[in-house]
Amino acid sequence: MNIEVDITEDPTPEEKSENLSDSFENVDERALLVSDIQRFGSPASITLLDSAFKTFKDPSIDGVIGYRIEFGCAVVFGDPVCSKEDAPALALAFAEFCKKEGLKIVYAIVSKEFANTALQNNYKALIEFGEVLSINPQRDPQKGSKGRELRKKVYHSTREGVTVEEYLWQDEKLERSLEEVAVSWLKARQGPQIYMAHLNLFSDRLGKRWFYAKKGNRVVGVLLLNRLEACQGWLLHLLLANPDAPLGTTELLVAKALEQLCQEGCTYATFGVMPGSTLGEIVGLGSFTTWVTRRVFNISKRIFNLDKRKRYWKKFSPDCEPSYFVFSESTIGVREILGIMRSMNVSVY
Repeated sequence: MNIEVDITEDPTPEEKSENLSDSFENVDERALLVSDIQRFGSPASITLLDSAFKTFKDPSIDGVIGYRIEFGCAVVFGDPVCSKEDAPALALAFAEFCKKEGLKIVYAIVSKEFANTALQNNYKALIEFGEVLSINPQRDPQKGSKGRELRKKVYHSTREGVTVEEYLWQDEKLERSLEEVAVSWLKARQGPQIYMAHLNLFSDRLGKRWFYAKKGNRVVGVLLLNRLEACQGWLLHLLLANPDAPLGTTELLVAKALEQLCQEGCTYATFGVMPGSTLGEIVGLGSFTTWVTRRVFNISKRIFNLDKRKRYWKKFSPDCEPSYFVFSESTIGVREILGIMRSMNVSVY
């Protein structure tokens, strides 16, 4: 499983770009959403830019809530995209809207602070689902005994002749090379998948940075970063490499990006949200429902290999903060389960 934004077999890059544009009445509206995400967003907020999401705004509040309607549920990814002080009011306005529309609400991948606020405002159930992994770039993750595995991977890739550069200007030929990496990476993916939004490397360029890996004259990997002003840092949003890229290419990309952020004085970078090894705190559910929920999670871990990506990022010795699902009802029924699965584009083939 990849809780970061991922890509699928279709639509094509051109179709995705068109779909993203068609989701908004005009360019100014789109630009405002991009700005809101950059100013207020959490790691999960990037999904709002996908064409499948709708947006809710209250004219008296500076911010937005992005959601998908699936099986009678409004599924929201991340905290409300607004200031922390305005989050309770915006969430309340959204709840009133959903009540009028006959929609249940599921908040997915939210912070502990917002999860507790929701419980205090008539939401019924909470599940500690995963962790937000982050690192202070001022700390070199390659140092010490904990950095041994990472050092080995970085050394191997550099010995193979891989170099990393930041993409700093408009170069159509280079951009095509970066997109080709995404296509080749996609074709190599097999088995059950979960993803939250489609990929478009070069849409909505505000607040984005790109690092790319080369072996000789060939681009073999790409890393996309998104600015998160609320955290005064960056989300390492997409990390892709060709299937035949030298071992350690992606580790070298991340290490070089963190090195650059360190030089700029940045103190926060996040790898996004990863599922936990087990479900943590569960509030508001009966004992039988709690037991079933934990069993379903454990089975899903095996089917979707949920631990794989977390093991990858653990090489960087990240800090961890809990992430939650919050439900407007005290029972988690078929509608909620199917709504979450559809919103996460679950595929088992």
